[in-house]
Amino acid sequence: MASWPSTLPAPQKSISITPGDTRKERKLQSGRIEFRRLGDGKPDQTRVPFRLTWAQWDIFKEFHAHELNLGINWFSADWLVDLGYDAHKARILGYPREVARQSYYVDVLCNLIIQKTTWIVGEDTEWPCESTGVPPEICGYIYVGKDSTITLQDCDQYIPDTWTSQADAPLPARWLLAASTVSGRGYIYGGALLNANSVLYDCDEYVPDSWTSKTNMPAPNRRSLAASTIGSSGYVYGGHKYKVGDFSDCDQYTPDVWVSKTNIPAPARYDLAAFTISEVGGHIVGGFGYIPNVHMQDCDRYVPDTWTSKTNMPSPGRRYFAASTIGNSGYIYGGRGAVSIYFQDCDEYTPDSWVSKTNMPASARGALAASTIESSGYVYGGYSGACEDDCDEYTPDVWVSKSNMPAPARSYLAASTI
Repeated sequence: MASWPSTLPAPQKSISITPGDTRKERKLQSGRIEFRRLGDGKPDQTRVPFRLTWAQWDIFKEFHAHELNLGINWFSADWLVDLGYDAHKARILGYPREVARQSYYVDVLCNLIIQKTTWIVGEDTEWPCESTGVPPEICGYIYVGKDSTITLQDCDQYIPDTWTSQADAPLPARWLLAASTVSGRGYIYGGALLNANSVLYDCDEYVPDSWTSKTNMPAPNRRSLAASTIGSSGYVYGGHKYKVGDFSDCDQYTPDVWVSKTNIPAPARYDLAAFTISEVGGHIVGGFGYIPNVHMQDCDRYVPDTWTSKTNMPSPGRRYFAASTIGNSGYIYGGRGAVSIYFQDCDEYTPDSWVSKTNMPASARGALAASTIESSGYVYGGYSGACEDDCDEYTPDVWVSKSNMPAPARSYLAASTI
């Protein structure tokens, strides 16, 4: 059973409490009404307001969506004692309602069901519940049927040409995340829940074969970001958050400390890709800028803590593509332009010039991932109108199709090499 997060405050006060009424009413022949009490175990209902900072509001929504499974699961909280109950169990009825917002805080109203006894509330359900009717074009992550989608925790190891399933990544399952390797350890950053508007701060470390949750990324929480490694630090770039917009953030992660660095050059962007070329620096390429609403071709070099604009990548501008470094060159693979327009392009960047190379094997796709193993690049999965399970090896300038990833086929995934 979930516990109320220590980072969230108690409610301000109880607005109203409706005691659980377990009486049964019966009208007698004489016209008199008779009530019979059947017990006192029926839960009470109460309405409570919370005043939350915007950061706490994000935490609250993640807690409600994931830990409480949108209100299905019960939780315990010390502040229930302040409402006159033992710190047993409570559940949020319906969806928390935002009733007021200011520059620095938001007021939220919740209807609670409070169980007064030691009555067994049953086992928790895991997030997410089954969701149907979500078009695969907007859900992407894993397309498991005509009208059904799920996000995954799967972690799979590839040692050419063998796949092995590894320990699942920590909850919550997520998509639109980024990954990099720092000092022989893998890290995943940010991402989104099943609803792409619910985005994460999470940073998780993978040392084969175990996962450890680390210090969260700096605000804002975000999805559709990119990551690369420069020296002994990881860097995350850009990203997006619904109703907030695109970000220019650049944040440095030297395990286990985050430092905010100089923003990436304008415009703010998301769905970009990143690679690092030794002795030269990190590079971010492409992506999508909601303002000015364009698929970008920009290429910008980052040598901490300075940004320099470099030669644009070849047309077309694109998003949802992948990148890796092979030798002293960076490579970008695939991607998507306008809705349902996918690319097979493979382009090589050797500072400071671009050369178009042999296209990657069909199908054209976006939302794929890439990493480098020894002297070859590998691209994994993707979306081409359906999720893909392809694994293709690129040793400049030759492509070879390799053993497919383990089921299920997937897209909007991330990859790194340890």
